[in-house]
Amino acid sequence: MKLQEKLKNYSITDMMTQTYNRSFYESGEYKNKLKYPVGVVMADINNLKYYNDNYGHKEGDILIRTIVNNMQRYIRPVDVLIRLGGDEFLILLQECDKKDSDKIINQIKNSEGNIKLQNVTVGTSYGISIANNEEELNDSIAEADKAMYADKRKSKKIL
Repeated sequence: MKLQEKLKNYSITDMMTQTYNRSFYESGEYKNKLKYPVGVVMADINNLKYYNDNYGHKEGDILIRTIVNNMQRYIRPVDVLIRLGGDEFLILLQECDKKDSDKIINQIKNSEGNIKLQNVTVGTSYGISIANNEEELNDSIAEADKAMYADKRKSKKIL
């Protein structure tokens, strides 16, 4: 691999999770390469602050990597996983309608119940929207983000 390619890969990769990073997201390069419809999924790890405060940031990093590895077990190689920052992720499920997107995310959610770290059951909140073309993508990301926060409030029993 040429030095320029290595530097470009380094600049768009989250070192901790080996997923794409916020710089990749903000570049927008991926948008015209997506195959529509795209299941747009926002994900946010529940209670990461509590976990960091009680077990330390090193254990928090293990929690984040564990969640990412679990997500990657269920998404396909053509799908795009981006760590936007901290505990927030964007998943772009290519050629995936609402029914198929729900199925993939439900598989991930159901599998999280089997993950325990430091005797804490791991969980993530998700929001899903569908973009039928590139013009709808930004609105779908905003809609998925809103749905993810609604899921988070529901998990905390806050309305």
